Amino acid sequence: MKIHVLASILLLPACGSPPPQPEAASREEPEPAAVTRWTDKTELFMEYPPLQAGEASRFAVHVTDMGSFQPLREGRVTVHLHYEG
Repeated sequence: MKIHVLASILLLPACGSPPPQPEAASREEPEPAAVTRWTDKTELFMEYPPLQAGEASRFAVHVTDMGSFQPLREGRVTVHLHYEG
């Protein structure tokens, strides 16, 4: 009888508690992509968020002149995307 009483006392708190709920899946934002490419004359560094069809995205683009190791401060960058598949 002592075992039944002890078991009842140990299980009593669990009877009044709701069942544990699974944690909601966290919606972590995907990491931005970072790309670095070199040629004999330049270094190109780009960082951008994951791209979504039909949505505009901003790219951070840095171009360095490898002859002087100075950033290019003027100019325009055009990004062309090609989808295969």
